[in-house]
Amino acid sequence: MHPNAHSPRGAFIEGSLYNYKNHTNGNSWKTFAYRFTKHNPSSMRKEGIPDEKRRKTKICPANLCFMKIKVSRFITKKKVYIERYQDSPDHTHTIEESEKLKRSQFVRNLVEQEAIKNYLPPAIVNAIKEYAIEKLDLSSKKGNAVQKSTFIETLKASLGSILNAEEQ
Repeated sequence: MHPNAHSPRGAFIEGSLYNYKNHTNGNSWKTFAYRFTKHNPSSMRKEGIPDEKRRKTKICPANLCFMKIKVSRFITKKKVYIERYQDSPDHTHTIEESEKLKRSQFVRNLVEQEAIKNYLPPAIVNAIKEYAIEKLDLSSKKGNAVQKSTFIETLKASLGSILNAEEQ
């Protein structure tokens, strides 16, 4: 199970609000879907828009995990309860699989560790790619294409300012 699985912050984010109810007495409840539950399909890029004006987005696969939690707030009791939502299933992935799909903080930490060594940006990229191939098993296997592209996109975003400064 993911370490943040029972926290409304972390893996269950405000953008993943699934359902809610506000009662007249001030009490409320909200249901959050896990970040890998994606209800709407990804939109496609519009043609004819210059690269500098495009939003930097990535397409994530849909319906990887259906875990949901319910956060109940009781104003009069001054309590908050966090529980599994109805018959919500367990997580369908391990922590390692979760890290392979979503690792922005993980990649930032790797970049910081390599940047402290005063390496040039291309050397940082190569060191992190080597780490990804050896430690995260993101070699050029066909089944890891989504994870590898997600890792590379996160790496590019993390290194964006460094690489842009180097190119100028």
